[in-house]
Amino acid sequence: MCKDLLNKRIYDTQQEMKKNGLEALIIGSSADFSYYFGKHPRPTERFLAIIIPLKGKASLIVPSLDVKNYITYKEEVNIIDWEDSENPIDILVDLLREGDINVIGTNNDLWSVFVYRIKNQNPELVVTEGSSIIARLRLLKTESEINALQKAAEKIDEVWNEFILNTSHIVGKTENQIRAYIMRLMFERGFEEVAWCDVGSGPNSATPLHVGSERKIQKRDPIVIDFAGKYQGYCADTCRTIVAKEPEPEFVKIYELVKNAQKSVTENVREGITCSKLDSIARDIISGENYEEYFIHRTGHGIGLDYHEDPYIVKGNNLKLQTGMVFSNEPGIYIPNLWGVRIEDIIALSQSGIKVLNNTNRELVALP
Repeated sequence: MCKDLLNKRIYDTQQEMKKNGLEALIIGSSADFSYYFGKHPRPTERFLAIIIPLKGKASLIVPSLDVKNYITYKEEVNIIDWEDSENPIDILVDLLREGDINVIGTNNDLWSVFVYRIKNQNPELVVTEGSSIIARLRLLKTESEINALQKAAEKIDEVWNEFILNTSHIVGKTENQIRAYIMRLMFERGFEEVAWCDVGSGPNSATPLHVGSERKIQKRDPIVIDFAGKYQGYCADTCRTIVAKEPEPEFVKIYELVKNAQKSVTENVREGITCSKLDSIARDIISGENYEEYFIHRTGHGIGLDYHEDPYIVKGNNLKLQTGMVFSNEPGIYIPNLWGVRIEDIIALSQSGIKVLNNTNRELVALP
């Protein structure tokens, strides 16, 4: 993380804090934390957090085991390291008292046990949510961030293309075998993390969040494959639906319906359109063919340092799209105990225009 960028993001956070009446913001290990330092620490029982006061220099409370990873920022933030024999919450509470801080916000991912301990040691302290402040800052990506998301999308597209090219047959394989193969390809392509690889075949494809099982894929089965991971710190997420050998005619009908709905959303992305309106575009097309009861989730979610973040493309969200927003476009149809379809791409509103970051085949692919 560039030091100037860290300073800017801390300053911008303080300006947002003024609007919310916060005297300090505590941000634990999470994508929010990564927003400031460009590092992605795993949340553990060892307390790690950046504390941003309304005025003045931010502080970083960090385990001594990890302090070397942050020492380069010693001029930008006060670095306070602690040993395993110490209580980091004591250090934090003392820091708040020294700064006469009585109202704090915490990010959503700060463990509740830490919040409980902070409050227990300082009962008069007012604790409120602070993630909405950071969400507003993270909502609009820089061109550099969009380029990073583009690279991540290109890498996940490479994984999908290799999977399609090298899968000589799919009938008889289990969902878990497909999952294992795709995850291996992701790590081989440089992903530092695989968040999920969900494979649902046949009737399992009608469950949007089906992870996978030992079910063997059969002829004519639709197979919904949704997978996501982090590449150089930024998230990639995509979904494609394929079929084993020849599809049922009725399945082809709903596949084409979902594909057309997704295409229409892409064609209507522009600055000023609301998230709710974009969702209704997909929903109206699917409802027009009387499948509305089978479209059971939102049309999309934002993506960046986290897999799911603002903006959410969902009914009732009147947020207007702006340059810098990046989100998924993934309508679907799920007929219980029969089959499901979902097609997902990531779309960015960049300074140079609308970009669809994923570019793998959206036509129905049949594998033997």
